[in-house]
Amino acid sequence: MTTEVLSTNIFNKIRSKFGDIQLGDSEGNVTADPKTATFYDFEYTEDSDTFGRMSISLADGESMKVYYNKNLTDKIDEDSKSEFFSFLKELKDLAVQHGLKFDVRDITKSNLSSQDFKNLADTNQTVNSDSMSEEL
Repeated sequence: MTTEVLSTNIFNKIRSKFGDIQLGDSEGNVTADPKTATFYDFEYTEDSDTFGRMSISLADGESMKVYYNKNLTDKIDEDSKSEFFSFLKELKDLAVQHGLKFDVRDITKSNLSSQDFKNLADTNQTVNSDSMSEEL
């Protein structure tokens, strides 16, 4: 499958659950075209509760990196936590289907800025995945 298919599949998976999705392209610029997106930033919500922002990066072409605010899981009750981990597993399954590694990281920032997208696009750094990746 092509990168465009993966990009669109990720966008559709996020859009089916959450609103207010910001997309970025491989240069780190904001885009409205899901086919060219390599970065996705959105608010993780369940019912009427807002838990924090999540970001997904496909910038390095080898892995799907998921970033979320480390306080996000602290705010979620047990029922919602299982939904959160289920969503992460869906993303992991999508990554594996497309032959990508899956990397989940918690970050201290509440959301990634466009400058963060540009920095990620420039560096494509890989850091060891945390215990959540192992849990999935």
